[in-house]
Amino acid sequence: AGDSAGEKIALDLIGSILHIFYSLNCVNLPEFFEDSMKDWMAYFKSFLEFKGVSECSIKCKTRIIKSITLYCDKYAPDFKDYLFPFFNLIWIQVGLLTMTCE
Repeated sequence: AGDSAGEKIALDLIGSILHIFYSLNCVNLPEFFEDSMKDWMAYFKSFLEFKGVSECSIKCKTRIIKSITLYCDKYAPDFKDYLFPFFNLIWIQVGLLTMTCE
């Protein structure tokens, strides 16, 4: 299904924010993101719970999963309390994509 023009613009902006988030966190964990990790993870969780499977939403969800993977790999001690809720959400996303591709 296609996105409306407004949805596409909003999702493109969210995708850009997610790309910037990853870029700022890939070398080290800036204090700002460490201090606001709870908020960022809540936003990520909410977006992954969104049931949309449009091309733009899939790109955003992919970027979120990439950031979660980065945090698992590089910042496990700081991230461990947030990890478990993402397991189920990511599994659901894989299932949605599988059903969409069939």
